Amino acid sequence: MNIQRFHAPTAREALAKARMTFGDGTLILSNRPVDGGVEVVATAEDSLPPAQPAPQLQPVAQPQRGRLQDRADDLAASPVRSQQAHPGLARSSVAKDAEKLAMSTLSFQDYVRERMLRRRQEALHGGAAAEPQAPWRRQIVPDPVLLFRYSALTFNGHRIHYDRRYVTEVEGYPGLVVHGPLIATLLVDLARRHVPGRLVRRFEFRAVRPTFDLHPFFVSGQPSADGRGVRLWAHDHEGWLTVQGALEFE
Repeated sequence: MNIQRFHAPTAREALAKARMTFGDGTLILSNRPVDGGVEVVATAEDSLPPAQPAPQLQPVAQPQRGRLQDRADDLAASPVRSQQAHPGLARSSVAKDAEKLAMSTLSFQDYVRERMLRRRQEALHGGAAAEPQAPWRRQIVPDPVLLFRYSALTFNGHRIHYDRRYVTEVEGYPGLVVHGPLIATLLVDLARRHVPGRLVRRFEFRAVRPTFDLHPFFVSGQPSADGRGVRLWAHDHEGWLTVQGALEFE
C-alpha cells in the first residue's frame, strides 16, 4: 500500500496535494495539525486489498463495536441508514465531499472510515440487505423547525440540531443531525397510530447510524404474531438502518 504524508498551511491545501498525487480515489487516513499547518496522511482506494467473499452457510458473528458505532450511539443517547439503494443516486467522491464540508479532524476521519467500510460491505455482500416488507410505514420529512422545537421541548442546547453553519463548518456533518430520541418518539407514534388505545408497557431503542435533515427518512413497524409487541425501525433515504427498537403493549 502506497501511503504518503502531505503538509500545507491549511487542510484544504493539504487535501489538494493528496488529490494531485492519488487522483479522485484518494483515501484520507489521518488529518492533524502540525507546526506550520496541517499534515494529511493519504493513500489510493484501489491500493486496498480486495475484499474476500463471505463464507457460505456460516453463522454471522456480531460485528465489533467501532468508533463510528460509538458516535452514532452518542448522538442518540443525548436528549440534546435494512438497505435497498435507489438507482441513479451517485455518491460523491472523497475529494468533492472534503472540499464541500471543510470537516474538522475527528469528523473527517470518521467520515472516511465510514465510506471505506460501506464500500467493503458492498464488495462482500453485493450491497446491503434489502429492507423487510413493513406493514406499517410512514415517511418523515425533517426540517429545521421540527428539530428546533424538539430541542426546545427536551431542553437540548446542542447546536448540531439547529445551527447549520456550526454543524457543517465545525463538526463536519453534511446537515443538521436528527435527534435519536426524536426518531424513537416517532417510532412509538407509529405504533400508536396503528393500534390506538393500547397502553405501552415497555419500549427500547438503539441508534445505529446518524440521520440528517437533507432527505426524508422512514419509520416502519412489524407487529408480532400474538399482537402483544411490535418490532420497529427507521431507515434513511438510501435504505440504511438508522434506529431499531421494540415495543410491548400492556
